[in-house]
Amino acid sequence: MESQEAYDPDNPFKVGNSLCWLHGDNYRVAEVLEVEADRVRLSGMTATYWRSKKSLLPRLDKRRLPRR
Repeated sequence: MESQEAYDPDNPFKVGNSLCWLHGDNYRVAEVLEVEADRVRLSGMTATYWRSKKSLLPRLDKRRLPRR
């Protein structure tokens, strides 16, 4: 989903945003597909999966990523 709105680091869990977060020694990148109260559905390079907002928030890289 393409969006013309600027990425808001205070609201990273918005459909269409690309998120980047630290996972161990590596970074993961995925696009937000769906948002629920306490979790988000993400589409990564190899899978689509649900992640808890609580587990992602402290590890998010808040810089804006270029669109794919």
